[in-house]
Amino acid sequence: MDNPTSAAINEALRGGRITPVERRQLLQSDIIAKATDIKTHETNHFVIEVSQTIHDVDLDRAESRAAICAKALELPVQPLAVGFAIHPEYAEYAQASPVPVLLHPRLGPKS
Repeated sequence: MDNPTSAAINEALRGGRITPVERRQLLQSDIIAKATDIKTHETNHFVIEVSQTIHDVDLDRAESRAAICAKALELPVQPLAVGFAIHPEYAEYAQASPVPVLLHPRLGPKS
């Protein structure tokens, strides 16, 4: 996490926008990222949960932590789940989830 994002999260705690529990949950995110468009300078923030096999809890964590991050930064934050596969039991859940899923099987474990 970059220093400005970390500072903003700590300021949100001091300012009462997030609770200590929410701060702890947010800091347990796998990745908190900021991306800036080189031409427009538009900035987007992401909370990314990374799992080898994506389960329902990964999607739920990404969504809830992105909401906490949005409160902290007072900006829109996009949740994202990244992995090699979606557990078959949660495929329908993932399809219905508002959290985008990025799968990249070529980066998976070597056989």
